Amino acid sequence: MKTKKILTAVAALVLTAAVGASAASGGELGPLYDAGMALLFDTTNVTVSVNADFFLDGERIKTVKAICRQDDYDSYLDYRLFTPRDAEFDGTPQPDDRETGYTIVANRAYTDPQTGSVSVNLSRMEVIHPGVYYPGTDAGCNTLVRPSAQLDALAALAGLVVRQTEPLLPPGAVTAEDSDAGRAVHVRLTRDGAGGLADSVFTLCAQAFISRVIKREDFDALPVREYYGSASTIVEELLYTTAGYSLKGADVTLTADQNGLLRAVSGTVSVGLTPHAQAGQYQGLLAPARPHTVDVTFEMTVSDYGETHVAPFLPEDYGVRGYWEE
Repeated sequence: MKTKKILTAVAALVLTAAVGASAASGGELGPLYDAGMALLFDTTNVTVSVNADFFLDGERIKTVKAICRQDDYDSYLDYRLFTPRDAEFDGTPQPDDRETGYTIVANRAYTDPQTGSVSVNLSRMEVIHPGVYYPGTDAGCNTLVRPSAQLDALAALAGLVVRQTEPLLPPGAVTAEDSDAGRAVHVRLTRDGAGGLADSVFTLCAQAFISRVIKREDFDALPVREYYGSASTIVEELLYTTAGYSLKGADVTLTADQNGLLRAVSGTVSVGLTPHAQAGQYQGLLAPARPHTVDVTFEMTVSDYGETHVAPFLPEDYGVRGYWEE
């Protein structure tokens, strides 16, 4: 099931800040990194809310609002995208964002008595098709992000980088403050890039995120080094022409409670996109390949550990009916 997209995005943002700060934190970010990975890959009952704005070279291109409730193999995801419209279309003012997205409810359907594998029933409701739902099935997943051998290895590698990168940052780049609610760690990076090792790891993380969340691409078997004008959106063009991703800056606060559970992540991360050398040989539909900067301002809150509940899907609860009943 292709869900929890923005959660994976925020994980990448947290990883970016953590990889960039690493040893300069004096050990502050290691436990928070572990808490973030535990939230995404090991927590079976939790609620996560995310708001994020994406800016390309200073211009907002997307806003994301999402809420996910994970209740073992039952889950609820409401994922909304808001895309700025052109100021005018055919002479008509277009002041509002275009809203897209969907709501998906997953409920445990069947457990194989021999293998223990779980299948789930899916009920999908789309913003552009209100009033109806589309059923489906999928392999079950009882965590926010479905683990894999590649993601496990990448998370372990990034964790090593977090703990072992040389202290390149000036004093005060990472600060921590304790309160009755827990511990807040503030990371502020103003330099351009986090070093070759960190940038290489972040590029691998970005490619994994792209393949899992945005578009299925095998970056090993399918080298995305040449742009033949096949992109239909700005995002696709960036994916097809970008060779590497590097940290340009971050101002992020991560908060954990007294039990070490991650409770909030907020701030801004700035990422540099370097195009493939060959990409400049091709004229894209939207613009020739060139370096870009993507800034992401986001706020994530985590709540209801062990207390989240997702009810079985009932069409009347959502005011919808099956698409075949129209």
